[in-house]
Amino acid sequence: MNRIRVIRIAVAVVCLLSIFIGVGGEKTVLANQLAGASGGYQWPPMMTGGFGTVPNTTVSALQVYNGKLYAGTINGASGGSVWRTTTGTTWEQVVAPGVISLPNNNYAILAMTVFQNKLYVSTGWGGSANDGQVWQFDEAKPVGSQWVKVMDNTILNGFTAFGIFNNNLYVGATVVYANGQGTEIYRSPTGEPNSWTKVVSNGNNSPTSYSVNSLVAFNNALYAAVADDVKGIQIWKMTLNGAIETWTNVVNNGFGDTTKGIDPGGMTVFNGKLYIGIRNGPLAPATPADSLGGKIFSTSDGATWSPAAINGLGNAQNVKIEGLYVLGTNFFALTSNPFTGMEVWVSPDGTNWNWTANAGFDNPNNTNPLWNSSVTDFNNHLVVGTNNPTNGGAIYQGQQTLTNHVFLPFITR
Repeated sequence: MNRIRVIRIAVAVVCLLSIFIGVGGEKTVLANQLAGASGGYQWPPMMTGGFGTVPNTTVSALQVYNGKLYAGTINGASGGSVWRTTTGTTWEQVVAPGVISLPNNNYAILAMTVFQNKLYVSTGWGGSANDGQVWQFDEAKPVGSQWVKVMDNTILNGFTAFGIFNNNLYVGATVVYANGQGTEIYRSPTGEPNSWTKVVSNGNNSPTSYSVNSLVAFNNALYAAVADDVKGIQIWKMTLNGAIETWTNVVNNGFGDTTKGIDPGGMTVFNGKLYIGIRNGPLAPATPADSLGGKIFSTSDGATWSPAAINGLGNAQNVKIEGLYVLGTNFFALTSNPFTGMEVWVSPDGTNWNWTANAGFDNPNNTNPLWNSSVTDFNNHLVVGTNNPTNGGAIYQGQQTLTNHVFLPFITR
């Protein structure tokens, strides 16, 4: 094929895309799909079927520790379990159900992080105020003594998010909303037993704030994304004056919508800005018409927030932007979509977005990740754990096949 013909074909493709974009914002998804051909990514499964048992409905936490990829599950029948792989293909069970996660109390592995060369794992979601826990795993210790429970709380419903700031480990909690107690945050300088201090109580003076879904350090402060279905999403900012912590609300009204903006996803830092994904609609939309499409907001100073993406990245059935993750120069957004399956989008700048994966990774039952907890990178590839109550949770790995993308901006009417 000669160069002139190649140029003519390229011009024709650009013109075709321009037609789609010019019609209106609702055509942007199709234009991006045509331009990116799945964004130049393939998504082979690393594991499907809930590690061989469908009651492992969700791969809810992923974390790399000492060169191995660890995965935690949600299992309401027998309790969550922990698995790991060194190759990405062969998995071994590290913790069986019922050991650190019990079916009637804390059946979900909710978050993982690495702090001072140890892996930390949090549990919860028993359906009532039942024993949220934090566990420490030290691979250097002899087998049989590697797992230590470092904190529990019989009032809280679970520990949902870890954050590291000023050489301290923080963990946020979730509470049973009906109990009328707001959520809490704890801090430890070592992560060891008896070293934890409660630094936020009763929802930071908002008893309807029930879950800390993300904790991220940004510009010499620690930010917490908090769910509140009365006042709307809240974002708390913690600053230090010497050893004194001050927690203030920088967002307290669901970004202007207290009825739909009630449930935050993950937060991350990209190109000097802090980003957060949120839900836009009810927690359990019955039909696609109930969803208005999740949103992404960003800030450069923690005080003024602006929308970076709306309308579910062009698909209103993406009820929530569940996860945000940065890998190299690429910024990924992962959606929750209970109708056709979750989607993965990528951006070079936080403004222009490209679709990268078929809905649900070709299985509509893969509806969402869990916040940022089930998103990480392993061997320089993005790795995503999914919620799939029908077939069992799964793990997919993004493999880039094209390096030159066509990124198209979202257009709003």
